[in-house]
Amino acid sequence: MRSVRARVLEAGYRLSCSDGPGNLVRLARTMRAFQTTRRLWRWAKRRDAFCFEDVDLPQVVLGSDYGSHCVYSGSLGPGSIVYSFGVGEDASFDVALIETFGAQVHAFDPTPRSIEWVKAQTLPPSFHFLPVGIAEFDGEGEFHPPTNPAHVSHSLLPRASATGAPVKVEFRTLKTLMNDLGHARIDLLKLDIEGSEYAVLDQLLDQAIAVDQILVEYHHQFKNVPPSRTRASVQRLRKAGYRVFYISATGREFSLVHERSLPT
Repeated sequence: MRSVRARVLEAGYRLSCSDGPGNLVRLARTMRAFQTTRRLWRWAKRRDAFCFEDVDLPQVVLGSDYGSHCVYSGSLGPGSIVYSFGVGEDASFDVALIETFGAQVHAFDPTPRSIEWVKAQTLPPSFHFLPVGIAEFDGEGEFHPPTNPAHVSHSLLPRASATGAPVKVEFRTLKTLMNDLGHARIDLLKLDIEGSEYAVLDQLLDQAIAVDQILVEYHHQFKNVPPSRTRASVQRLRKAGYRVFYISATGREFSLVHERSLPT
């Protein structure tokens, strides 16, 4: 017997090949229903936080297939201040923000392999790189390598099956970095920091740091990070005035905007 996925994809193909806008609407609904069913299955297996969008806003996906993120286009423009944590070996999103909106991107990553990769690139003058990480503390910390040696992402969280020994790197709080760089507010904050996002976001809210947009990849797929922690984080952001306008098909990448930046 064919899988549900195969039947849904076949139905979507037939609809997309038919004439009329109504069929395209049905295709969108079919694929949305499939994604919801898949997320429900992951939620039942305790692998999905199962949150949904709050608002429908003009948005654009920027970057490569691997390094893309969804942004609300209404609050970005020339001179927008972007803090991008977690460069890895893909700066396509950061470069796209510069080319599309004229933003000033401050990118951060303390991973040795990422630092070497950035040095080898030719990047726009509006791309400013600092080889430090973000955490809820200032100082040195142990950065644990990934379980797959082909991957670049390190984490402050210990990994039982890591491919090597941890390295010691420098971390700064968001407030410290903003003070050092002379910024009172941030237009867009991107966090892809391998499990440290929960503590960083809690501190951001505790200190009432002014950030308009937050793009965060949650890591509740890690064995020691339950999906309930992501739900709690999103709920706290909502109470602070943030509204979810995008969630990826995996249920891990969230895009939020503060209500003060919403169209009136």
